[in-house]
Amino acid sequence: MVLPGSRPRSAGNLLVRLVHLVPSDPAGDMSTDQPFSARFIDGVVAVSGDLDAHTAPALEEIVEQAAEQGPLIVDMSRVDFVDSSGLRSLLKARSLGDEDVEVTLRSPSASTVRLLQITGLTDHFAIEAAP
Repeated sequence: MVLPGSRPRSAGNLLVRLVHLVPSDPAGDMSTDQPFSARFIDGVVAVSGDLDAHTAPALEEIVEQAAEQGPLIVDMSRVDFVDSSGLRSLLKARSLGDEDVEVTLRSPSASTVRLLQITGLTDHFAIEAAP
């Protein structure tokens, strides 16, 4: 299956993104410098920017609070990039409390959906278009 705006699976597409993330400064900062924010408003966790090793802990904190309210909707429409740490945070959201929490990803980018497909995690989340 080829998603709109994406290309068939190839190592070339993945390599371009990985090369883009190679640290260029001696401190090893791999951020793409996208401002990050996560807010819980009206039953939705709205996330923007890159979801990576630097920002995943902030998302986890917000998600813990939001999951107490019941099923969780994470608006991903303004997320530019998700790495394995960000993916771990989303998975962790499912297992808060005694039972699995239903997590819906609203408007994830084609690359985020592709990440879920490649990792075999598509079935772990409901995917929803923007309302």
